[in-house]
Amino acid sequence: MPLCCPRCRRTHPDHAVFCCFDGTPLKQGTPPAGQLAQEFVFASGLRCRSFDELAHACYADWETARALLGDGTFASFFAALGRADLVQQARECQALHDRDLALSRFLAALPVTTRSPAAPRLGLSPRRLQLGPLYVGQQQVVVLRLKNEGTGQLQGKLQVVDGTSWLRLQDETIRTPREQLVHLHVLTRELTAGQTYAGKLVALTNGGAAELPVKLEVRARPFALAPYQGATSPHDLARKMRDNPKPAVTLLSNGEVKQWFASNGWTYPIVGPPAPGLACVQQYFEELGLAKPPVLRLSHNSLDLQLQADQSPQVPIVLTSVGRKLVYARAETNVPWLRLKQPNVSGQVSASIELLIDTSMLPAGEKPHQGAVKIIANANQMFVVPVRVTVQPKPGWFPSTSFRAAPSPPPPVESSLASEPALGESGLGEPALGKTRFHAFQALCLGAVLGLLLRALSVLPADLYARVLANPQAAPLPGSLQAWLTPPAADEAFLRLFVGVTWWLGPLLTLWAVARSGGKGLDYLCGLITGVGLGLVGMATLGCLLVLGDQLPRLLLSGLAPLNLSAPLATALWIALSLFCWLVLGVFAGGILWLAGPLGHGFLRLGALPCAQLLHLLGLENLARLFEPQRL
Repeated sequence: MPLCCPRCRRTHPDHAVFCCFDGTPLKQGTPPAGQLAQEFVFASGLRCRSFDELAHACYADWETARALLGDGTFASFFAALGRADLVQQARECQALHDRDLALSRFLAALPVTTRSPAAPRLGLSPRRLQLGPLYVGQQQVVVLRLKNEGTGQLQGKLQVVDGTSWLRLQDETIRTPREQLVHLHVLTRELTAGQTYAGKLVALTNGGAAELPVKLEVRARPFALAPYQGATSPHDLARKMRDNPKPAVTLLSNGEVKQWFASNGWTYPIVGPPAPGLACVQQYFEELGLAKPPVLRLSHNSLDLQLQADQSPQVPIVLTSVGRKLVYARAETNVPWLRLKQPNVSGQVSASIELLIDTSMLPAGEKPHQGAVKIIANANQMFVVPVRVTVQPKPGWFPSTSFRAAPSPPPPVESSLASEPALGESGLGEPALGKTRFHAFQALCLGAVLGLLLRALSVLPADLYARVLANPQAAPLPGSLQAWLTPPAADEAFLRLFVGVTWWLGPLLTLWAVARSGGKGLDYLCGLITGVGLGLVGMATLGCLLVLGDQLPRLLLSGLAPLNLSAPLATALWIALSLFCWLVLGVFAGGILWLAGPLGHGFLRLGALPCAQLLHLLGLENLARLFEPQRL
């Protein structure tokens, strides 16, 4: 006969003893609430007659109770008592991966009458942290003590709520039956000196929650160098500089003040290199807001110049202050043919920025070349000066006047500026470039670079294609040591194959030159026809030079003829040896041209111009100067 629960009124089978939903006894004679119908005996001999005793025993012997729940002992015990509700709870907790959490949930589901005597309780020591004083970059480790002032397993999490940028916990997990030590790391690397920081830690556990406030004082490192030693803030250092400004020039220029700012976590007010001379002291005061910057005026708001192809004038751009104050500025250009004689300038009342215009990098024509000079002056006042240069072509074949027996002075430079200063006084009408010549070291380096570059670019079409890939069945075997020791024979068609894959460079270069000079439709057609002829003739000439110049590496390679080298190894050895020999030939040719006088220097300049332009485009200004001729 089904049994009905007196509390929830649900029916149960006649063999049930307790309600499967709330644990209410269904039959008379069952044990009272809170009592176990059968004793539970631990392996230690401890006997439990009630749910309270069972919970207290589990808290007292946590490890054993956790194992009993994991192997299903509790589920079997309550199944024998007819407590299907507790069996279900035991099996659900048994399925959890975290055994401590599983036992905590199971004990919470037991119908105990009181929980306080057998529950964990959180204890935290210390309850407040006052750290420091520390310097920026120092670290400190604080040990926190977490105690379980109750029974059972204290578990939860300790986390940083405020101050996450400078507080780090080695382990956030709380799990201990008695006591646990947690290491708190205090990091000041990203903090700023002269401030007090506040943080907070929060512990959330099954034994309660607690907050731990943290305060940290970060002290500034005093300036250590004389005569400003002892300064503890940027303004304090500025007061000492005001009384004795001259030593500050060295300290600001060599970066000592900047390093002091970085050691204290402060943002250095001066962006970029410091101004020259005493202007850097005024720059420091202006960037800190302790001095009012002067109002500045430019001598030229824009530049529009017409130059001859052999002129490289120097154009001064003058910055003037309205009041009698120091002027400092740094400048930069956006095109390689605009250079600065000195990027950082300063002066009393005014400062002059010398702008160098290199017309050797500009093709002649009616189309103007545009650039700009960006100037950043006192207190980051910024000016942009547009520059337009039109280069008029120069008669003759050679780019330098050094080939003339009696060079005539170039015509005066025609220039017009948006502002009013006369250009005759600035020297723009004088010829800036006369005769030029190369030093011996420059000529040797230029010859080496051109020889190596010429041979390196011909490796693929001449060696790998015309000698190896195009004649795979030739004898001796292409790519072998014997093949490289043998000059190209007539039946190999070396010149025909080499010219066939390289002639297109001629029309490509002529079309590019026509486009740079602003040519029209018919100019492109004529340039294409001329380029085809130049490509065929030029590549055939280059092929003959390769056959002649490669005699030297063949002579050196003949010493390895007895060796039995594989074709890939012989090919790699041939390429490396030929590159080296052509480098030596280039050095020899550069020396011959240097000794040839003005005519030889003219040919050197023709070869140096593309190298210098390429290096300027890559931003390698110092290396580009190696390929520039020197003025006489």
